[in-house]
Amino acid sequence: MFEIDGKEYRGLRSTLKAKDLESTAAKVASLLTVPECAPHNLRLELLAHLVVHTREGKNKTSDDEIIDWCEKILGRLPIRSAEDPPEDLFVTNVAAPWGNDRIFGGTWESSEFFVEQAISALSCVEDPGQRDVILAPIRALLAVSDCIAERVGLARWHPPGDVAEGRLVREIGAPGGPPNVTVFSGRPGTGPARDRAGQGQGRPQGQALVSVAEEE
Repeated sequence: MFEIDGKEYRGLRSTLKAKDLESTAAKVASLLTVPECAPHNLRLELLAHLVVHTREGKNKTSDDEIIDWCEKILGRLPIRSAEDPPEDLFVTNVAAPWGNDRIFGGTWESSEFFVEQAISALSCVEDPGQRDVILAPIRALLAVSDCIAERVGLARWHPPGDVAEGRLVREIGAPGGPPNVTVFSGRPGTGPARDRAGQGQGRPQGQALVSVAEEE
């Protein structure tokens, strides 16, 4: 839908060339785990692709820069017009022969259904050894997804968050307080114990995730 080589992203690509891939990609990817960012998944996914595509530098990326890229640059480009309010759950559950794993739906409607159908089809491979080889990377990706949901404290069937028009995301857990400019970084042990049914307890009350600076 949107080409990362498009001329409208030339300035942003130039900026990203000076940025460290690992730290910048981690910050952008972390926003994709925040329910309140769900309305802006398209621009966040595009930004993630741009970061990986222009990986050349060593400079660290600040939280303010992430906000500027998402709101002041991508938020004023045509990609914004393609963003719709989310109509599906933010975190769903994939039921597989080996158990349940939470996944982030992203921009795909009923994504868990199609993943389950793919697993069901691939599980029909008759040779056990070949079947295990085929399913191994799928199991690994699902395990990673479930671990991320665990780390940020999101239970299955978690709904998308709500955010004001044009805003990336607002402060969570501090109603009435001043906005911060911090990007959430999960730490091991902050979420509920993993449940093989994918039914975590959810995020601790009052825990700030991602917030943005108020417009001038």
